[in-house]
Amino acid sequence: ALNLELRWEYGNLRWYDPVEHRYLQTYDELDDGRIAAEQRAAAAHNDRIAAEQRAAAAEAELEALRAQLQASQAPTDEDTKH
Repeated sequence: ALNLELRWEYGNLRWYDPVEHRYLQTYDELDDGRIAAEQRAAAAHNDRIAAEQRAAAAEAELEALRAQLQASQAPTDEDTKH
């Protein structure tokens, strides 16, 4: 009914799908894949947080430079006397 074959693969019995020409994953393989996916998700989350922190630092630096530019362009008492 499932159209699967039971095959001996390197000392283990494995289910094989002859239509897809591939072995079905074992529980351990599925679990390893889940763990790897969780690790990739955690790394992506950490990368996103680091990128947000870099963006916030760049924004703060930009604001400081804008303030510095405004301060350098502000009229002085000398400029207002003329």
